[in-house]
Amino acid sequence: MAMMLRHRRLADGPRTALLAAVIAALLATLGAQRALAQPAPPDAGVPGPDAGTPPAAPIQPTFEPPHPRGSTDVPYPDNAPAHTDPVVVTVKLTVDATGTVTKIDQVTPPQPVFDEAVAAAVRAFQFEPATYGGKPVPVEVTFTHTFLPPPPPPAPVTDAGPPTSSVLRGRLVELGTRAPVRGATVTAKVGDRSYTAEADPKGHFELPLPDGPASITVTAPGHTRFVQQESLAAKQELAVTYLVERDRYDPYEIVVVGEQRREEASRISLRGAEIKQVPGTFGDPFRVVQALPGVASVVSLLPFPIVRGATPSSTGFLLDGARVPLLYHLLSGPSVVHPDFIDEVQFYPGGAPVVYGGYTGGIIDGRTSRARPDEHLLDFDANLLQVGGLVRQPIPVLDGTATVAGRYGFPGLILRLATNLVSLSYWDYQVRFDGGNARNGWTVFAFGASDELDTVAPTADPNDPNPPLAPSLILGFHRLDLRLHRTYDRLTTSFRGVVGYDRTYSMGTDFSVLVAEPSVRLTWKHDASLTVTGGVEASIHDVSQGANGMAGANDELDTVAPTADPNDPNPPLAPSLILGFHRLDLRLHRTYDRLTTSFRGVVGYDRTYSMGTDF
Repeated sequence: MAMMLRHRRLADGPRTALLAAVIAALLATLGAQRALAQPAPPDAGVPGPDAGTPPAAPIQPTFEPPHPRGSTDVPYPDNAPAHTDPVVVTVKLTVDATGTVTKIDQVTPPQPVFDEAVAAAVRAFQFEPATYGGKPVPVEVTFTHTFLPPPPPPAPVTDAGPPTSSVLRGRLVELGTRAPVRGATVTAKVGDRSYTAEADPKGHFELPLPDGPASITVTAPGHTRFVQQESLAAKQELAVTYLVERDRYDPYEIVVVGEQRREEASRISLRGAEIKQVPGTFGDPFRVVQALPGVASVVSLLPFPIVRGATPSSTGFLLDGARVPLLYHLLSGPSVVHPDFIDEVQFYPGGAPVVYGGYTGGIIDGRTSRARPDEHLLDFDANLLQVGGLVRQPIPVLDGTATVAGRYGFPGLILRLATNLVSLSYWDYQVRFDGGNARNGWTVFAFGASDELDTVAPTADPNDPNPPLAPSLILGFHRLDLRLHRTYDRLTTSFRGVVGYDRTYSMGTDFSVLVAEPSVRLTWKHDASLTVTGGVEASIHDVSQGANGMAGANDELDTVAPTADPNDPNPPLAPSLILGFHRLDLRLHRTYDRLTTSFRGVVGYDRTYSMGTDF
């Protein structure tokens, strides 16, 4: 009987493992074979008169290998010679019936220092003895230990000098011409140490330095040596411009310096990788808008960006031209639409086209694209704040592609770590089906979102350490967008109907809005230089507040009718203020060499009704 144990230990610590493989003496099998070899008696196979149930088979003895009682570590020898390859030592141990190692035989070639370390360690090994049939028996054990080379000593610590917590950056230009100095070297001496940086082809440089006084020297081919004294405070970033004089100047050279003409942008279109790879936006297309000129990037609970010079009520937040009350979830959360739906973001800081009528401020319009008939997409996301995903799958039976997405956010769990007085949760969903093709097709798009901010309930006990929470702010909306488009040669017709429901609850005041926005649009494209678009749009909003029965419209405010009974708990309502307008704007322009002609016609209708006066 033999049991093989493999033991491996790292040189830097007493970590070992004991692997045992047991070769048991199969005595029971041998006994059974001898029994089969004996000849049968003459009357074998003929049952006797008292033959009944055959006798039970005898229970065969079993073998149990030895088990170590304590540690089987082998210390790395202190006087071991240097080696770069692992050293393997294998010995054969005889373990008697008491579990004591009585004999050690060397198996691998001699390696004196390592052999002695293994022999000294295994003599102290103690085992639970091996048993056969329940009785202790001696066995032979093969033990292998591997000595790995010790790790190299750590690199010597060098003096790195004082920490470079400050930065000197700037630009090198020629004195008199303001041209960038190329091939320049900037050297700063702080104390007894020198720091060097190379300027780029445009003369810019950046040099990390420790705080304190610094002597700056600039050298460049064809230029005189420039010397300047600077003083940097701790963690300061000092921006400078150094005028470096040339060795010689051309007396006939004239340099004219003028200001670059500034072109105001009326529209900024973002699409492709730039709306998902901008640093700091976490792949959210609507977050890119906050990095554009004219947008205030404020950190607040507001679910939309702030366009400078305009109030949020006069700014349009749209999805495919349809108004949505929220762009983001509360507390700097993600956008209310999955990023894979957004193909392009159009931003108008002011002066938006006529199709965005009704807004006097900026316009932020997220444009979606139709899913391809063969497009498959799976996207799942889970983190400490939210879980969500998107699935896109073609449905050949309906000749279209379905897309389903959703997200549930639980930042309230993180807020609970700081306070038990506030909680926040949000969710959103999008379900879309694109049928047909790009020229003749239809789309059904349903989406919505909701945010809920919970604070201490008004009825809570002020002395309760864990007061109950109740909603103090709820923002939510739902939209169903139905579209149909047909193309006839150069004419494209689009029919669209959007219905929705908005809800805002704040500190006991509950507002809800029913939305209906039908539209018809015709687009005729003559050539690449002329496209004429016309259509009819309607926007119907029904606003209700709480349970008081007060109703109005987008531009209509209804109050209690003058003829109502003062004691009526549900008095009839009548319009008290109506504001409305309609415009049709037709434009045509032609350019002939240096001559540009513009033709424009605007027709409209305005109405104002106030307290019985209508004009």
